[in-house]
Amino acid sequence: MEYIKKGLPEDPEINASFTTTSMQCARGAYGEIISFPGSGIGYYELLDQFKECLPESGVLYKSRRWFETRNFDFYGFDPGQGDNGVALIQIRQSLHDRDQKRWTKTRKNYVICGRDEGQTFAHEVGYHAARSRKAMTNDPRDAVHAAQRWVFDVTQKQLMNSLNKRMRQGDVLLVEQKRGPASIVEELGREFTAMRHSIRASRIVRDDDGQLWAIDPALRHLGHEHDPVYADVPDIWHSVRIGQRLESRYETWD
Repeated sequence: MEYIKKGLPEDPEINASFTTTSMQCARGAYGEIISFPGSGIGYYELLDQFKECLPESGVLYKSRRWFETRNFDFYGFDPGQGDNGVALIQIRQSLHDRDQKRWTKTRKNYVICGRDEGQTFAHEVGYHAARSRKAMTNDPRDAVHAAQRWVFDVTQKQLMNSLNKRMRQGDVLLVEQKRGPASIVEELGREFTAMRHSIRASRIVRDDDGQLWAIDPALRHLGHEHDPVYADVPDIWHSVRIGQRLESRYETWD
């Protein structure tokens, strides 16, 4: 099987530093970002920052009668998150197979990706969140925030409050709540483990919707891939949001 790579240099020496938390973008006919006017950031140089999080792009040949293409487009970018920013990227996959009388078809997936504390991540999100009206603005942060609201099932105000107070640890988010859970179905003690994240708090419970709640929570990653995260305000309830994701579909065709 021969693989031909296109678009990006093999080993570019790029050490981009994103010091701003706001920028503008220009979008194409399908909502994809085509440039960042006035930012001084090149499109492909920025895309290269995220190549470790993504499958290889280009054309994959199996025979003269079968090929697959993978291409990427930016749909959002927040320079204020992660080590070098967090991006919302469309992975577009097309297949052509004459042997099985299977002509070209296209699959589009959307992932939030980036690097946290030196660790790369790619979190697949729903189409409607990635392409919503509130996401497709000339501020590239809006699309990332729309996708993250879907992931954590929070409002924009809750999301920004948690991000500004650094209460996200990978795919777990601590969210301050004005009041406690309406109903408690299970007491979980003072320590609980979820998705390789250890939650320690003065009290941990689960409500009838399955949502975790905690007072004075602290998060520690069992693999030591993330820094510890602590609640900013003591003695109040926080909901512990475990990020939802779509099952990855870009590795193989159905």
